[in-house]
Parts: sequence; structure tokens; C-alpha cells
Amino acid sequence: MKIIFSPSKEAREENIFKNKKIEFTESPFKDKTNILIDILKQKSIEEIENIMKLRADLLNKTYKDIQNYDKLKQLPAISMYYGVSFKELELEAYSEKSLKYLKNKLFILSALYGLSQPFDLVKKYRLDMTMSIVDKGLYNFWKKEINEYISSSLAKDEVLLNLASGEFSKLIDLKKINMINLDFKEEKDGLSMRCRACRCVWRLVRRTLSRTSACSSAATRERRFSFRSITLRARLKRHCRLCMTVFTSVR
Repeated sequence: MKIIFSPSKEAREENIFKNKKIEFTESPFKDKTNILIDILKQKSIEEIENIMKLRADLLNKTYKDIQNYDKLKQLPAISMYYGVSFKELELEAYSEKSLKYLKNKLFILSALYGLSQPFDLVKKYRLDMTMSIVDKGLYNFWKKEINEYISSSLAKDEVLLNLASGEFSKLIDLKKINMINLDFKEEKDGLSMRCRACRCVWRLVRRTLSRTSACSSAATRERRFSFRSITLRARLKRHCRLCMTVFTSVR
């Protein structure tokens, strides 16, 4: 089983794995990324403002980063992204063995890079799938390459576990890839993202799915899992008690 994850706007500027014996790799779609960067570089600051709906300092910083993209620092994708889900992973505590397992199991989808594995080198950026910078949109721009890459990475009868948001999971062609969707019920105070992260930790460390009640749909070949169906001592209420129970039990 392999996993897809969403990127995050929040990013850090340090490589937290620089002292680990991990091989850093090049983005598989570097040429397509460069096409998008070249398109963005040709935009005026007013056009960037209109496309990205940015203002003031954030607009100026984003425009400057686009123009100076070639000089920006490269970081492993899993180290650069630093939104809620990535923070909850607490990757600094992972052993080299767990990191190597992570490297072969996780795909991070994004609007600029298409797909990155955890230790592919990337640069900070600001781009969403819904932003109009290419003809027919970014979904059309990326979908073929992403699905071919994932399909070739999956073994026969291997499934893809969807821990990505709807914005990015729409990239997956369900006619070609057998994907499991997790249906997170709670969405209070960022809980859904934290659940997604904790679930990823559980999967990566224990290498197994939890026991849940599932129903299948032949039309979409999806299985929907509900945290409310899991029988554990903790119960998922307002706070992420279930996920944190799982999280601490495997650390």
C-alpha cells in the first residue's frame, strides 16, 4: 500500500534530515515544474495579485520568490512542508529505518511539482490547483503524468490510501488506480487535518490499517472508513483523543 498526502502553504526553511543517512532525490517532473515557473515569471505583480488573491507584504514576497526561484534553497519535500498535518507527524523523532520506509510509501501531491516523494528536493512556492495559469487548468496539466507515475509504482493488486484533501485527491483517476478513501467525520479546530496526520503515522509505523467497518462501491472502487467505527478505549470527540492514543501507542 502507498499513500497520497496534500502539501501545505506553511513551510519551514531548514532541512531537518541533514544529519540522517538519507538519499535526497530530484523531482520526477522537474521539466514540467520549470514550465510553470517560466509562465509565472512572465506575470506582472498585478497579474500575480489577481491570480493568487494576495495583498501587501505577502504579494511582494511571493512575486520576489517567483522571480528569484532559481536561487531559492532546496529542501526535502517532507521537511519543507510544515502545515498542521506535517507538524503532527513529528518527523524529527523518526528513526532512519522509518524514514526509509516513508520514502518508498508516501506521495505528496502539489500544484507546482505534481508529485513528490518525501525526500525529493523542492523549493518554497505558492500555487493552488484552482489557480488559472495554464490552458485547461492545472488538473489537466498534471493528471496524466501523476496517474502514470503512481500506477507504475504500485504492485499488482496494491492499493493507494488517500490521506489528501479533496483538492488534490481529484487528481487520481479511479478507473486506473484502486484507491481507499478515509472519511473523517470531525472537522472542528483543524481536527480533520490532525486526524489525517496521525493516521499516516499509524500506517507508516505499524504498517497496517486499523480494523474498521467498511462498505464498498463497485462504481468507484472506494472503501470509506469512519473513525467512529473503530473499537478502542479512546473515543474521538471534540479533541483528537483517538488519534493521539494511536499516535502515542506506536512511538
